[in-house]
Amino acid sequence: METIFFTYGGECSDPEIERVKKAALEHGADALIGIGGGKLLDLAKSAGNSLQKEIILIPTLASTCAAWTPLSVIYDDNGSYVRYDIHEKSTWMLLIEPGILLNSPINYLRAGIGDTLAKWYEGNALAEKLATKSICFELAHLAARQCQEVLLTYGEEALADLEKGRWTDALQRVIETNIITSGLVGGLAASTCALPVPTPFIMA
Repeated sequence: METIFFTYGGECSDPEIERVKKAALEHGADALIGIGGGKLLDLAKSAGNSLQKEIILIPTLASTCAAWTPLSVIYDDNGSYVRYDIHEKSTWMLLIEPGILLNSPINYLRAGIGDTLAKWYEGNALAEKLATKSICFELAHLAARQCQEVLLTYGEEALADLEKGRWTDALQRVIETNIITSGLVGGLAASTCALPVPTPFIMA
């Protein structure tokens, strides 16, 4: 099987999406593999969904749930927010590679912990104001609580382990929470629970 490498231009923008789509069509790509941070993964999802190709994502940072959620945040070429697109199809496969994430900057993991913790406090405040809740919202609320419990229990230990370059149970739990459980919160809260979810693999 032939693999074509394509360099990311720096933004998940409409012109960049079109550039990726054009290259994929020219090479007759069967699938798109995105390896990078949140914007690159969003770019791969946008291009892949537009072309109706399978998408495989390999995050290099554990700071967002971009590898899991079926949406892309779109910016202009200067990095200013434009919109977000919800995709009909989710990622076919998510691969979490310890060797990659062990070399990621610790500040990104720390930021991901803070961002994911916020999902519980924001969601809980909203839940208290709702008279009735959909099943999807209730599941999102439970997932957000799970995020809080895991990150408060293992977050500090995981940061220390990453700093020492050790792949441990605490680090894996925190990374999976930032990427997978956090992604479930967003997807379920947006009532996208009818979408298929990606298959996650932890690569030894």
